[in-house]
Amino acid sequence: MKIFLLKLAGAMALITFMFWTKYWYAIIFDGPHKWMYGFPFPNMSDALHTSMALHIFVLAGLVDFSIYFLVWWGMFYALDRWLIPIRLHRSVVIAIFGLAGLSLALLILLLSVMEVQVSLLRPYDFEVVETYGRFIWQDRPVRDLKID
Repeated sequence: MKIFLLKLAGAMALITFMFWTKYWYAIIFDGPHKWMYGFPFPNMSDALHTSMALHIFVLAGLVDFSIYFLVWWGMFYALDRWLIPIRLHRSVVIAIFGLAGLSLALLILLLSVMEVQVSLLRPYDFEVVETYGRFIWQDRPVRDLKID
């Protein structure tokens, strides 16, 4: 049962990592204003050299995924241990793991189609102007405000 909880927490962490994000509108020092993505730490941003590329920060992404995993595992463990045992119907488990596989395929597609620049750490400092928590299918907020 504990292995099942780990697998379930991993699948839910992957789904959360792919479909929930926080938009950060940031002023990059010695650079243009950019959108950054990720929660609780920005793990991806628009690249500085072109608008159709992404800049991925590996360490921040690993920390974000680890936090998601620990939160999901803690909820499932506490629920299973102290409230009610987790017994999911087979179709629910298949749906969760299918959605996790779909989100992993979406991540691989995103990384293979887009021009991607990968860094271990973020190579620049920034100042956050505004943040928004959203699902990825919601529209990105529009910034009409000029900040100089």
